Amino acid sequence: MSEEGNLPAVKPDHPRPYLERPVAVVTLIGGVIGICTFVLSVSGFSPNRKNAQERIEVCKGAHGLSSSITRVETNPGQVLFSGCVWPPPFGADSDGFTEITVASRNGPGQSEAEGLTVADVFTTSCKAIEANYRFSSQGSFVADEPIRLATGEIRRVEGGPIWMPRNAQEAASFSPRRDESVILSNTRYELATVRCID
Repeated sequence: MSEEGNLPAVKPDHPRPYLERPVAVVTLIGGVIGICTFVLSVSGFSPNRKNAQERIEVCKGAHGLSSSITRVETNPGQVLFSGCVWPPPFGADSDGFTEITVASRNGPGQSEAEGLTVADVFTTSCKAIEANYRFSSQGSFVADEPIRLATGEIRRVEGGPIWMPRNAQEAASFSPRRDESVILSNTRYELATVRCID
């Protein structure tokens, strides 16, 4: 016993038990969390994926959609794509709802071989879109690579760089507004779907 208050003296040769050390407790908790996270990721469980699907379902219900992307022909040569995505891309509603209007008109090309006889004009509040086309090959349609473009851009369906008008007449006819994008193709291509992306 020590002389001060009859407390037992601490012996330096007896360290505190391992779990009474703060660093040990933090290390143990971190290890348990790490193991749990690893097991959940390997098993395919993702709370974010479930949360995203739930939010998409709520959005679909609020806007009367039967699927995450719906296509409605509003006028001849004009189609409205409505959809729900999560997380919402830039320009979408806060619940993930998006709308993209597509109007098809004559393109700048003079022949089908040029691949510029059809101009699909996409109008949306989204910053960027991804369009999926199908190519008609010997009587059947084959899915083509998705095309990503930002508002204000003009691209060819076959890919490549941003399309630039060749003369003043094309520039006057094919200058998209701030909320528009244009994809140039020919009659062998059919637009399947389009959606907003980040």
